[in-house]
Amino acid sequence: MNRRKQAVFLTTVLGLSLALALNGCHPISRSVTKEAERNLSFAEIRENPDQYRGTVVVLGGTILTTNKRQDETVLEVRQMRLGGTLEPRDGDKTGGRFLAVFPGPLDPAEYTEGRRITVGGEIEGREWITSGEQEEAYPVIRAMDSRLWDSCGDGHYAYTFYRDYSGGVKSPYHKAHAYNYRCR
Repeated sequence: MNRRKQAVFLTTVLGLSLALALNGCHPISRSVTKEAERNLSFAEIRENPDQYRGTVVVLGGTILTTNKRQDETVLEVRQMRLGGTLEPRDGDKTGGRFLAVFPGPLDPAEYTEGRRITVGGEIEGREWITSGEQEEAYPVIRAMDSRLWDSCGDGHYAYTFYRDYSGGVKSPYHKAHAYNYRCR
């Protein structure tokens, strides 16, 4: 009987350890990835973001600019295809640009030009941006979750991820948490 209890205990501990380890491997929370529309291409979103207003998506790319507004931070992101781990793939191919809107301030020293980011959030519509003499519509994504990627040069990555625990509701009691993981 003692061996049986030990086997049950070890199985339980191993199962819980595996569940915790696998949960930590998701760059975007399960609730966001579960809700995200996977069959919607960036080209479709870019073509008519108002048609997909309220749809949750996961997009990624390279940060071009970080702008603080009154109660939020807006990242201009050059869209890139995502790999199997939802990490933006390196390369020159892009579908265009999008804006990722985060409630509250983000550290501009962390969210710098050239850093890769994966954002899970809700499509809010579009915003017109003037670049030189040309005006272009960018899809706007209200961030619910994100991961900031950075190459360490040795095949490992450091990242920061943002979780909005307020349920997307802005209030004086809004809580947002950023977690940082550094290169080994």
